[in-house]
Amino acid sequence: MKTKLLLTILIFLICLSIVNATGVILSEENVQNEITENGYASFDLIVQNDDRKDRDIFITFPYSSNWRVNINPYLLRLNSKGVKTANVQIFSLNEKNVGTYELLFNIKSRDEEINEEYIHRVKVMPFSGDEIVTQLVVPERIDPRTQGKIKLKLENMRKVSLEGLEINIKSEGVFSEKRFVDLDVNEIRLEEFTFTFPEDLEPRRYNINAEVKYGNKVVGSSKDTFILAGFTDVVEKTSNEGTLLTKKLVVSKINGGTAEKSDSIIVSIPKYKKLFTTFSKEPDSFSLKDGSYVAVWNFNLGSGDVFKVEIITSYVFIFWSLVVVLLVIAFILQLQKKRIIVTKQVMDVDKDKEGISGMKVLLHMRNRGRRSIENIRLIDTLPMFIGTNPHSFGTLHPTKIKKTSFGNKIVWDINELHPGEERIISYVAKSRLSVIGKLILPSAVAIYKRGNKKIKSRSAKLILLTTLKEEMR
Repeated sequence: MKTKLLLTILIFLICLSIVNATGVILSEENVQNEITENGYASFDLIVQNDDRKDRDIFITFPYSSNWRVNINPYLLRLNSKGVKTANVQIFSLNEKNVGTYELLFNIKSRDEEINEEYIHRVKVMPFSGDEIVTQLVVPERIDPRTQGKIKLKLENMRKVSLEGLEINIKSEGVFSEKRFVDLDVNEIRLEEFTFTFPEDLEPRRYNINAEVKYGNKVVGSSKDTFILAGFTDVVEKTSNEGTLLTKKLVVSKINGGTAEKSDSIIVSIPKYKKLFTTFSKEPDSFSLKDGSYVAVWNFNLGSGDVFKVEIITSYVFIFWSLVVVLLVIAFILQLQKKRIIVTKQVMDVDKDKEGISGMKVLLHMRNRGRRSIENIRLIDTLPMFIGTNPHSFGTLHPTKIKKTSFGNKIVWDINELHPGEERIISYVAKSRLSVIGKLILPSAVAIYKRGNKKIKSRSAKLILLTTLKEEMR
């Protein structure tokens, strides 16, 4: 019962040590988020290390031809629970950047345990004097068999509401439309326009223009293009992710064309990885071929569709299972390990012309365990022709001396032996006959209980010659 309880606690502690929340706390101050002509937006990004260990944190902004971002410093060395600040400056490089934008910053630690995104919003004021920020949102390619959809983003930059704004949107030879809208102060609106294509329209790039009027005054405009295409364009992308114990292969196919296409993804998996591999989608076929397993997924891709499969190989379960087994084995071996060590030595030997006539015996007993041991019985045995007398013993006298057919047994009963405690017992033994040649002294034995089990710990046997010799059997 005790063994099961200790094993349960051990497994719980292992699982607890695996859970170690990591992360950073992000905030900002000193924010100036409007970008005017020849100006820039800025803010201070505050990074707090919420982890239990020191971290190197990198702050980056993905390359873009539309923006220039200065981060100083971009590397923050943070102690546990430490806080540091980085100054960020944002410049607009594209005259079409007008309105409100959300910029995405990457926050990553050197060991990649932390990988977060931080969004900061900036507002680019019109440099040309436009009062309505006008931006067309047009697909790069449009399938002529489907209904065309174009969006127009409007943002009122004036300090007053505008009523009756006239919107004109036109693509020569394709479609044109007029509508009226109202915009409150700082309101952002997304207008959607749908249309159908003439049957005889040829596939090519087309221009599209949008104009916003307030009365007779043009207060906003935007231009863009789209491709009217009729082809398939399937691209396969693969990426490898993961850690030491988990590997993830991501395979995806993307149809960037306008026509539907049937396709497949084929992945080969080594035989030894099969037991540790799972899929985000079940394959249509999975078979053994040339020593490897081959997984096949069949699918149809419409225009703009994506088919993605994740192949995950994880050794986490087998690793921790092995760790638990090894710990259990070590725990069992520790339980079986004898806690009391007994050694036996002969210190002085009395000799006469006929041989060995007497000796001084030293017994050394030590508790090397972490708990006290009670009710220990130490038994030493002497050959029948070797005996002792009441004055033969040192400070610790035996409980009893018993003559048996195997020899004279000397018994000491010891109430308790604390962890690390040692007991040294000495006595003098006399031989009634002088011994010539070899004399064998049996092992001394310490007997105690661990639970309901009786444990015996023995010393080495001793062999005495004319010169004392000690060896293990």
